[in-house]
Formats: sequence, C-alpha cells, structure tokens
Amino acid sequence: NVMLEEGDPVFFEISANVNRYSTSLMRTISLGPPEDEVKRVAEASIAGLTAAVENMGPGMTSEQADSFCRDAITKAGYGYLFHHRTGYSLGLGFPPGWGEGHIMDIKPKDKRELKPGMTFHLTPCLLIPGKAGPGFSETILITEDGAEPLTDFAREFVVKTT
Repeated sequence: NVMLEEGDPVFFEISANVNRYSTSLMRTISLGPPEDEVKRVAEASIAGLTAAVENMGPGMTSEQADSFCRDAITKAGYGYLFHHRTGYSLGLGFPPGWGEGHIMDIKPKDKRELKPGMTFHLTPCLLIPGKAGPGFSETILITEDGAEPLTDFAREFVVKTT
C-alpha cells in the first residue's frame, strides 16, 4: 500500500463513451504545495498541450502538429522528459476503447495530413524518473479552420489544500 502525502501529485485519466465513440481527459492535481520541479513540469505539459490545441489544423502534417507541442515543452526546458507521441487518433471502437493509435499518431517524422473530421487525444505527459508524471490532455476535433476541444475542463495544475 502507498500512502499519499502532502505535496504528492495525483494523476487522473478518465474516459467517456457514447455510441462507441470515445473521448479521454488527463489532469494532475497536487495534494498540498508541490515541489517546484513538479510544478514547472506540469506547467510545461499544459504549455505544450495549449500550443497544440491553438495551432493544429487541417492541411498540416502530423509532424507539424507534433512540433507545436514539442517545441513549447522544449522552450520550457523539459523536452528531455517528453519521450513519446503528442497524441493518437480517437474514434469509433469495437468494443468501446480509449483509442485507435494504430491508425494515426501525432508524432515526429509522420507526413500524414490532418483533415477535417479527424479526432485525436493529445497527451503530453512528462515523466520525472522516480518522482512524478504530470500530464494534461484534451480530445480534439480537426475542423475546417483549426482544432476544437471536445472537453470543457480547465487546463490547470490544481493544488488541493486542506
């Protein structure tokens, strides 16, 4: 058994499914004031996610979409903690599932084009070895002129105080 203590980050990933279409959402909270490094890494994850949501759109490649997130995290000084894809396709699942990453990822060196109607779960989770894994995510829809979040939940690192 692990006991949570003041300052511990707690990671949540939840999903919903309607008519076999899925959406997911990640958030991280801190049980009391977090360590400075954990707070900065959480803020870098949010910055990467926000950059991707605000800049992705139809006609760009997966690689270009990935660079918005990755560049923001690198600019914040934590690119070395981001070892995976920015996101994965999300849609109809049989049986209902959280993702269809085998269809399309948002990642470096992927030249496939984003098109209106595609949906992705963007997941910039940054792993601090032996300490924490702050992560924040959004499920987005590629529209005719950008990307629209399908979830409506504040993108913030919440600090829960007693």
